[in-house]
Amino acid sequence: MRTPLTSVPRLGRAKGCRGFTLLELLVAFVILSFGIVGILRAVSSGLLSARDAGDYTTAATLAEMQLAQLRWDENLQAGGESEGDFGDLYPHYKWTAVMEPVELPDVAESGLQRVELTVAWAHGRREHHLTVETCLREGDFVSASQEAPQ
Repeated sequence: MRTPLTSVPRLGRAKGCRGFTLLELLVAFVILSFGIVGILRAVSSGLLSARDAGDYTTAATLAEMQLAQLRWDENLQAGGESEGDFGDLYPHYKWTAVMEPVELPDVAESGLQRVELTVAWAHGRREHHLTVETCLREGDFVSASQEAPQ
């Protein structure tokens, strides 16, 4: 009868077990780095889109505000051009407005004014703009001498 051998840990590799080679690790690292670069580009693109959307939302709000102020501008009510900025609160935004009477066929005087308002802003090296067009009737204009409704 044989005596049982005590288990002695083996030094070295067991048959059939192998580790990773340096080449396999390098290939895995390259694949992982391409994935990380792709994710970072997607996040960066999303942040730029969010910033642009915020800029356009601000421009639309400023255009609406400026259209309301143009109703009070007696110099533009007969037609013409005007431009300005939005002061210290929005230093990168500027506006340009063009008003002209609308001529309708078979109507001597329509009382309509076509308004084209452009809000422009610079972001980096590029200049962006948002243009709004609408028509106002003669009754839509309010002069400074009239009392505002309460």
